[in-house]
This record gives sequence, structure tokens and C-alpha cells, in this order.
Amino acid sequence: SGEKPQDIAFNLDQSMAVFTGTDHNIYIVNLNEDESPVKLTNETNNEWYGDPEFIDIEGSTLILYWQRIHESNNNIGVKDIFTMDLDGKNVKQITNAQNIEKFIFPRMSPDRAKILYALEGDGLYIMNYPGETEGVAVTKVDGQKIMPVTSQYFRNIRWSYDSQKAILWSFENSSYFI
Repeated sequence: SGEKPQDIAFNLDQSMAVFTGTDHNIYIVNLNEDESPVKLTNETNNEWYGDPEFIDIEGSTLILYWQRIHESNNNIGVKDIFTMDLDGKNVKQITNAQNIEKFIFPRMSPDRAKILYALEGDGLYIMNYPGETEGVAVTKVDGQKIMPVTSQYFRNIRWSYDSQKAILWSFENSSYFI
């Protein structure tokens, strides 16, 4: 594709990768074939895509990602969480961001019951899936919100295999924390 990969994720058997290009589109590539990546989305002036990952739901592999929709050419808009098939079809909106909310870093739990995501500039949230369109804040013991660090190349939030915990890093008071 000629696009520099960002936000790279692999499927369970490592045979496919999905990534966001520097053009803000989502690409998929079969790593067992000598093929170029296939562009799944078509970025326009008012839409960007990011942070894709493979998820398995009821025997089907889908892609979980965020999509930014600008309400005009002034870059003001929302980022919502969606799923799509591996061919870019059957797009389904999961969240319903309001005003200028931006939901980023969507991560599905291994048991497929919850999604962790960050509200840009605010903190980490968790929601039940399916059924909810907005989550509740994840906080420290003292009630302070947690904001994961944004990384162009590393997937910051990871769930434990039993879906009971997640690990991430944050940056507070000039220090990184796990």
C-alpha cells in the first residue's frame, strides 16, 4: 500500500495483521501470502480511522476500531467505536459519543463481555458488550481517573487472559506508571 503502518495488531494465529496507515485508513494483510495490504476504509476529509484490533465473536473474526467523524471541515467531531467484517463490510457502531467526545483505544476482553476504552483527555472507561453504548470511569482507589499513554506503535491496553484485569501505562507527574 505504501502506507507506513501504525497501530498494528495480529490475529490469534499470527497469519494476519491489521493496521492504520498514515493516511488514516485501516488496512489488512495476509502474512502467509506475498500480497500487498488491502485498504478496508476510505478516509475522506471528514472521517479518520484508528487503533484496529481483531476480535472473535461467535465464531466470526471482526475488526474493532474507532472512527472519527468531523461534522465539518474544522476537525471538530466525535470518535466512536465500531466493528466491521474482515472485508470492511457490515460496519456496526458500538458507542454513541456526544458533542465532541472521542472514544479511543478500544480493547475487547477475551471473554467478549466488556470493552475498555479511553475518553480522550479524560480517562479510561469500561462498558458491557453487547448492550451498552457508554461505559463508566475506571478509577484508582482514591477516585482519580486513569489516562493511558498514546503510542503510535505499541498497543497500550492489554487484558489478562481471564478477562479480570488489564495492564496499561500512564504518565503522571513526570513519571510513567504501569
